[in-house]
Amino acid sequence: MNLGPSQNQRLSEVLRQLAAEDRAEIRISELLDLLGERAFGAGILAFAVPSIIPGASAIFAIPLFFITAQLMIGRPTMWLPASLAQRSIAWNALRKGLGRATELVSRAERLMKPRLDILCTPFAERLTGIACFALTLILFLPIPFANFPPALALVLFALGLAEQDGVAVAIGWFLSLVTLFIALGVGYGIIAGGFYLGRWLFGF
Repeated sequence: MNLGPSQNQRLSEVLRQLAAEDRAEIRISELLDLLGERAFGAGILAFAVPSIIPGASAIFAIPLFFITAQLMIGRPTMWLPASLAQRSIAWNALRKGLGRATELVSRAERLMKPRLDILCTPFAERLTGIACFALTLILFLPIPFANFPPALALVLFALGLAEQDGVAVAIGWFLSLVTLFIALGVGYGIIAGGFYLGRWLFGF
């Protein structure tokens, strides 16, 4: 599976072409077909960006589980449950969202270019999928103020793989390690706090 440019198109160009479509509504399954292999990068971006907002990460982590799990196992195309895939989206509303996403992606792409391709091979993508799935799990956990590093790492992974930019992927890995240390530190603090509270309350 390759999340990189298809026919030399950048992700912003794909999104811009989608926004130019003229229709009343579109099924999610049709949207995934139009995005093709780009559906993974676009899907991670779509749900990782709003996950940066405090308190919203657990909500957006649920669809991220579907996407990152499939990236992890190397699926060539994205699968969603039929009940979700057959739902329709009003095209006008989607077009507005695509317009905003295109602007953001376009700005990020100015800093990105194909490089350090050892981090963008199919095998490396699977490893990145494992990291993305773990980051999504951390997003889902109720850890106060710990949503920003994993959400930003997911955004960098998605853009890096979409643009075959190994530097962005490497930064994503660095932020993943930071996130892991934060999660372990918070977890240790909670366990240690519970232990000392138990000793104080019950004397054990």
